[in-house]
Amino acid sequence: GRKREIAAYATPSMGDINESKSNETMKALVYASHARSSALSIIDAEVPVPESGQVLVKTIAFAINPVDVKLLENPLRGKPTLPHIPCLDFSGVVIENKHVKDSRFTVGDVVMGMMPSFFENGCASEYLVVAEEYICLIPRGFDPVDMASLPLVGCTVVEALGPYLYQTAKAGDTVRGKKILITGACGGGGSF
Repeated sequence: GRKREIAAYATPSMGDINESKSNETMKALVYASHARSSALSIIDAEVPVPESGQVLVKTIAFAINPVDVKLLENPLRGKPTLPHIPCLDFSGVVIENKHVKDSRFTVGDVVMGMMPSFFENGCASEYLVVAEEYICLIPRGFDPVDMASLPLVGCTVVEALGPYLYQTAKAGDTVRGKKILITGACGGGGSF
């Protein structure tokens, strides 16, 4: 099968797999006011309950992106609502998939993904629920901690190159063998 072997630090206990987490608590990183990082605290929160089309994931790692810091310091028209669990990018282990008809994932699969909205609770918690279309399997041999940093920056790079690729295809040309210079590509984007 598609079950993945994962490092000992990421192996969920047998109690985590195939057991409902309703009425249980987890640790979550939250902020209750918009300020600097001193506004962050770790609290006990209820484990989220998956709805139709969602899987429950035990978090291995999450990434903090510049946009997460900006939203912490400067809300956008009152959003996100407070208290708020930040961060979009994560890796984890699927521990429940019974709310997804014909799920592409099996319990125990190691996945990475991106939460769908900056304004809803993010993934800086022990557990998260997310629609299946926002996750993918982590290829065998890749470290889930490293993979947690890829989704947002990867999407940013694809979106940045989109207009170039569209114009090239529209002109009937191909990008195979061509080079492109991208200036100012430092940080996560530049690593791609």
